Amino acid sequence: MTLKEIINYRKVWMGIAILWVILLHFGVKLPSALYLIQLIGYGGVDIFFFSSGIGCYYSYSRDRNPASFLKRRFKKIMPTYIIFIVVWCIYRVVELGMDFPTVLGNMFCIQNYTGKGGEFNWYIGAMWVSYLLTPYFVEFVEKIKNPIHYLFFTIFLILFSIPFWNVPSLLIAYSRIPIYFIGITFAKYSKYVDVKIPLKTVVCMTVFSVIGLVALFYTYFEKSDLLWNFGMWWYPFILIAPTICIYLSFISRLFEKNIIGRKAVKGISFIGNYTFELFLVHAFIFEVLRRYINEHHPVHAELWFISIPFVALGTFLLNRLTCEFRKFYKKFFIKRITENIDKSTE
Repeated sequence: MTLKEIINYRKVWMGIAILWVILLHFGVKLPSALYLIQLIGYGGVDIFFFSSGIGCYYSYSRDRNPASFLKRRFKKIMPTYIIFIVVWCIYRVVELGMDFPTVLGNMFCIQNYTGKGGEFNWYIGAMWVSYLLTPYFVEFVEKIKNPIHYLFFTIFLILFSIPFWNVPSLLIAYSRIPIYFIGITFAKYSKYVDVKIPLKTVVCMTVFSVIGLVALFYTYFEKSDLLWNFGMWWYPFILIAPTICIYLSFISRLFEKNIIGRKAVKGISFIGNYTFELFLVHAFIFEVLRRYINEHHPVHAELWFISIPFVALGTFLLNRLTCEFRKFYKKFFIKRITENIDKSTE
């Protein structure tokens, strides 16, 4: 498969990634070796950043205007986020007495950078940092001729995150910038190089991924103090995430050779269309559920499984509310603009 063919399965990556993240946050611990897969479910976020780097490269390349790019990102992301965060903030104000500055910090997606805590999720702010860096990253990769320079710049981005050691709330975000840059690099090569990935490249990536996994689990079992404060939860996925995505594309193409496999790939791709809504809703519902369990100590396993249909329903409702909000916004402002034009021509 060529890089372009591999990237065509990006929705599959996203679908798997969000299910992996949900599995991580799920309150029922899986048995035995499956728990290790659940434990590193945050790797789905690295897949998000890798995939987002690819998508943002294509988006920015269509119109090399930073303001237009950020405007498109805002229109795509913020209607959903604003509807959601208003509900979440109301819940937090009523239940936990969240103050007004923290409400504003979450509204503006910057609460994680205030150092005060109380943010909905670090990912929201990190996402916008990545978007702000996109014009610089794209212009940079377009000018690179020697592939070794990509490696040097990736190492530079890793070094850039080191000053955030011992500040996990920021390190968790800035350690993801290298994988976002790698996604932009993949997208650039998929646009200009229409050749199949050599087997030796896949083998090398697989070896580096295994090294990343070994380093991750060795740290987990033997040097756990390095996980949060020194980024060893996240650095290994710079090696692991791209390889996972490539293998998911290989597997998806193989599955598409029969009708059952095609339906499975289509189903995962469908989930991949709603990853942002799923991310927001599941985090909220799981937060409410954890708080309820901590206060009442009921038999909780059944509650976690019962919560899944509510996550699906909440995702559907958030998506529909966003669609209606966009329709109202478009209709209202187009009408106002048209009326103003008519008045000015009278």
